[in-house]
Amino acid sequence: MNLGVDGLRQRLAETAGDQHEHLVNGVIEITFEEERKDACVLHGRLRSVHVFRTIEACRRFVKEFRPNALGIYLVEHDGERVHDSYMEWVNRTRLDPAANLPRQLDELRRDARAYWRSESPPKTHLDLYEETLLSEHVRVVRRLE
Repeated sequence: MNLGVDGLRQRLAETAGDQHEHLVNGVIEITFEEERKDACVLHGRLRSVHVFRTIEACRRFVKEFRPNALGIYLVEHDGERVHDSYMEWVNRTRLDPAANLPRQLDELRRDARAYWRSESPPKTHLDLYEETLLSEHVRVVRRLE
């Protein structure tokens, strides 16, 4: 993160709405990519197709994060599974410039390591977001919903 902690804090404080969300998502993905390299996982999140292992997780994701999604699809792939994990490790990140940002970034790195180790996230009352990253060779079979 070339901005440093103070520069990142300033950028987080200056942004709002979609711009803020894009900045936070960028920090998350960069951090996850750095930890992926340390974990020796072959392909990163940005070079993979993300699928859920249960229809319930698909439905919940659409409801919570993609209400304008065009549908839920069944796909086939070339058999190269890149990584199984849980999207909760990605979704739980909130970067608050008014809070202890270095501690939040350390928590983000710990979450990224847990993601790449495929650790189960802390239990909640909700079903898990069981996510699989696949190679980019995916074919849509049909729309399920």
